Amino acid sequence: MAKSYRPVVRDQQFLLPPDMREWLDGDHLVWQLLDVVAELDTSVLHRRRSRRKTVKSVAGQRGYDPDMLVGLLLYAYCVGVRSSRAIERACRTDVAFWVVCAQDVPDHTVIARFRAEHEAAFTVLFSQVLLLCAKAGMVKVGVIALDGTKIAANASRFANRTEDTLREMAAGIVAEAKAIDEAEEGTEGGGDQPPEGMRGARRRDTIRAALASIEAERVGKPSQAMRFSQRRLDTVRATYERVLDTQRRAWQAQRDTLAAGGKVNGRLRKPPELTTRIKALAARVEAAQVAMAAKLAKEPARKRNLTDVESRIMKTRKGFIQGYNAQLVVSQDHVIIACELTDEPADTHQFAPMLDACRIELDTLTEAGHERRIGVATADAGYCSIENIDPERTPGPDRLIAVAKDRLQRGTDPDPGTRHYTDPTLTAMAERLKTPAGQAIYRRRGAIVEPVNAHIKDRRGLSRFSRRGLAACAAELKLAATTNLLRYITHQTAPAT
Repeated sequence: MAKSYRPVVRDQQFLLPPDMREWLDGDHLVWQLLDVVAELDTSVLHRRRSRRKTVKSVAGQRGYDPDMLVGLLLYAYCVGVRSSRAIERACRTDVAFWVVCAQDVPDHTVIARFRAEHEAAFTVLFSQVLLLCAKAGMVKVGVIALDGTKIAANASRFANRTEDTLREMAAGIVAEAKAIDEAEEGTEGGGDQPPEGMRGARRRDTIRAALASIEAERVGKPSQAMRFSQRRLDTVRATYERVLDTQRRAWQAQRDTLAAGGKVNGRLRKPPELTTRIKALAARVEAAQVAMAAKLAKEPARKRNLTDVESRIMKTRKGFIQGYNAQLVVSQDHVIIACELTDEPADTHQFAPMLDACRIELDTLTEAGHERRIGVATADAGYCSIENIDPERTPGPDRLIAVAKDRLQRGTDPDPGTRHYTDPTLTAMAERLKTPAGQAIYRRRGAIVEPVNAHIKDRRGLSRFSRRGLAACAAELKLAATTNLLRYITHQTAPAT
């Protein structure tokens, strides 16, 4: 047995081999990923490369190779590193990152700006990686699964403010600006005062955007109670206007006949506004307006987050989060076919848009000579609606959509009771899901999509977005989904069976 320790010589000049290709094993993920990036068409990245100078730039300094930067981002997302500062640190301390950037470490501002300026390009790269998977014999769509998962936004839930609070804040900003203007007018040389700081201007614009978003949602997405009240008001008002128009024409016809010296059959008509029926209909319209105003007063206060205005409060199994709803369509071999992001907490309205997004991606594969036809699309009870189940209302492939929770679907609920569906579409789907064939297909849904959700949120570190805004977060989701190339690399290196 040796009686001394191994020497620790930190001033040794060549601790690492001088050839960078010897730093990592030949089958390391970095080399395989760089080979895949070399196969992609990255011309869109070169066309949109920014030439703006940073603080550290000097005149004529050359920019970083976009192929290197996209390879760096893809590898970082594959290993769960998403922060631009964390990526920069890894490029200085991690040999694999050092190899990707070829020892030319980019500043975190360069990484962040590259990711922000190429949002559309990530969608193109996602489609290209999907095509590579199809060429390798992957993307099996006999059974596909659609699911939504909530991902936290880069914002605190406690930064939400109600509409009334936002209006008070906006009024306070206006009053403060007016007071500053009046103070500057009374000060000699006040016109030379510096303009409003960027922080104050950004906060003012954020409040305005939040109020505009609330107004747009009130008009475009009213609550169910408000929709019912509005329909009732529209029906009563339409009846009032129709009857009023009919009586007004009849009354005017009598007046024209009498003015011409003719005779009128029956009694003379009163002006329409004085008739009992019109008064009763007018009272009904007024009552409907009062009822609608009462519903509006009882509605929960609409809120917006001042850190990320487009994010929403989402309910999850672990409680409420401030975030977005990520929608994924996954093939039976765990390849993400389509992914989109929405600010709607519910999944019901996402079934048709996600089928369309999936169809667009599969049409691209067909044009490239790799046709894929969906057999059955499966979804959980969150997507259950008559419109989604009926193929005439929502065209597309055959589908199996749960009409109840999983424990009721599988018959494991201790007290299932008797479930009755008033619509024959729901009844037919419930009966189909009870058949052995329906149960066998639907049971595959969880095994197809749930592992992919876990990989994106846990293994790939996308449990919280780094960026803010719906478009920016959607681009980040696309970048995370482009890690389909991990499945591609695993498939290519797997031993033949």
